[in-house]
Amino acid sequence: MRKSFLAIAITLFSFSGFSLGVTYTTSISDTFLLRPELHFASLSKDGESTSSLMLPIPALYEVADSFNLQFGPSLTYSLEESTDGYPNLGISALIGAAYSFTDNVYVQARYMPQITNTYTGPGDFKLKSNMLSFSVGYEF
Repeated sequence: MRKSFLAIAITLFSFSGFSLGVTYTTSISDTFLLRPELHFASLSKDGESTSSLMLPIPALYEVADSFNLQFGPSLTYSLEESTDGYPNLGISALIGAAYSFTDNVYVQARYMPQITNTYTGPGDFKLKSNMLSFSVGYEF
């Protein structure tokens, strides 16, 4: 069973943007871990820039000592001023995988399809964001 540890991660997204965050991993069982994370993200698309706090809460299933699969929810809170019809909070699913090169250095890839609608104003308009991210992390 793994001990708890902290990590710092830098993430690049499928569109222009990055995040910097901290994670805390704790063992649930011999093969399952829980890794709540908190990231500051800066994203831009089509010349528009936004800042957010992201709170992914993945469960990790250790397939091997250095490889795990990840799944769980992810919350995103926009730090920009809210406008009519656009809430600040979004909920996504998270699926991914990670590989540890050493006891301290890991890489991971994640796909996060948004579950909630980004637009809640009048009309039947759906606006969701799907993100693909690649991270490098260092565990303390």
